[in-house]
Amino acid sequence: MPPLLESNQPDASSPDPGSRPPAAGSMPPAPLSGAPNAGSSAGAPPTSAARTGLPSSAAPDTSSSAGARPSAAPAESSAPPGAGQPSPRGQMPHPGVADTSPLPAVTPPAGGESVPAAVSTPPRPSPHPRAPAAGEPSPETGTPDGALPQVVDVVLGQDRHAADVRWRISTAGSPHLFVLGIPGQGKSVTTRRILNSFAEQGLPALVLDFHGDMAAAPAGGAAVLDASQGLPISPFELDNPRRYREAAWELSEVIGYVCGLGEIQRNVVYEGVRAAYEKHGYGGLTAPTGQPTMDELAAAVTEAESTGRSRNVVARLRPLSDFGLFTDDPGQTFADLLRRGLVLDIHGLMEQVQIAAGAFVLRKVYREMFRWGQTGQLRLAVVLDEAHRLARDVTLPKIMKEGRKYGVAVVVASQGVDDFHKDVLSNAGTKVAFRCNYPQSRTVAGFLRGRDGQDMSAALEQLAVGQAYVSTPEQATARKVFMANQ
Repeated sequence: MPPLLESNQPDASSPDPGSRPPAAGSMPPAPLSGAPNAGSSAGAPPTSAARTGLPSSAAPDTSSSAGARPSAAPAESSAPPGAGQPSPRGQMPHPGVADTSPLPAVTPPAGGESVPAAVSTPPRPSPHPRAPAAGEPSPETGTPDGALPQVVDVVLGQDRHAADVRWRISTAGSPHLFVLGIPGQGKSVTTRRILNSFAEQGLPALVLDFHGDMAAAPAGGAAVLDASQGLPISPFELDNPRRYREAAWELSEVIGYVCGLGEIQRNVVYEGVRAAYEKHGYGGLTAPTGQPTMDELAAAVTEAESTGRSRNVVARLRPLSDFGLFTDDPGQTFADLLRRGLVLDIHGLMEQVQIAAGAFVLRKVYREMFRWGQTGQLRLAVVLDEAHRLARDVTLPKIMKEGRKYGVAVVVASQGVDDFHKDVLSNAGTKVAFRCNYPQSRTVAGFLRGRDGQDMSAALEQLAVGQAYVSTPEQATARKVFMANQ
């Protein structure tokens, strides 16, 4: 039975408003200090386990040295994660500071249980993925011979009857989850628990980390990549050189979203991308050579702007061209980096560059999953912490709509649902809603099915820290869950 985030709220989703029975042999815990308790009677979660903070960071890997990177990128591998290729190499992490705070302290329950000390400052991830330390699991851990799982089972917490509430993930149904709520209620703890379950069961995860806390202690010994050192991908790569115009249009859509361009400006970018491809021989009679760069795109857009049809496009592109978002020497292919899981630490970038990094990585995942082909296995989980920053991303809805048949699951953690595309919410088969305040609570309530006559908006506003309403494909009616904290 996993430890729970403690609270003293009764289960509003149950017909019986009485207190929740404690687990056999345990003492009822004391209520959280400062936890909201509006309109509810005293209840108790089923266990007396004290809440803990995030796991401490693993010790730095002293077995690997910072050797020179190869002078040329290897050929891109199309094999999906978990196919048994070698693990990423890397360097030791550097000191740094995580940006998120732990949940509020818990009053020690009766019986003498102690509350763990505060989490120490974690180290900053290395610029390049580090090698696994001694004793860390290999990429094949959790499944025989490096095989990928068909089903992953995650215990989210327990209901008021001490029964486990599970998220069962497979390609047979929607493998996506949306977790939301105001800060400090347990979203990050739940996200980390999900990541640990993925690692234990052999499902590689790609984490977009806006705060740096996931990179400080990566689940399952996943590789950590500091995005401030450049992304190991090219936004200009093509599967079919003859379709470079389609790629140019798709890329102009992503750049338009990232840089906030209007329709005319976006068309100038499209013409610039197309011209950059053609300078490398795409669309010509001979085989193309190489791929364009962001600097070449900026030059092509400058030339297109000279016609006077639009202005300020080059200035809008500077976050992409001037801040080294892409490395000219990736060293490892993107597919290789995903073998054992990857945390992409983007907290050191300015906000617009963070959004750009997330957008281009999601676009890369979308292209990769078609290379992998359809499958009944779970190949990759994409985990977006603080996903509201990517609410308007043009690729995320596509992944959530089409990813299931390619074995791609998505976890979206956000403070709210505003601005998200309807396909993001409608394709999330499992929803976890922590406390929300008015008027956000009314919006969130529209995505949850409560008991007959239950006011889900009011119920969401009255949740205590560590409590959430959960709906799954197996049980669509939302029930109150005491979320596990480890």
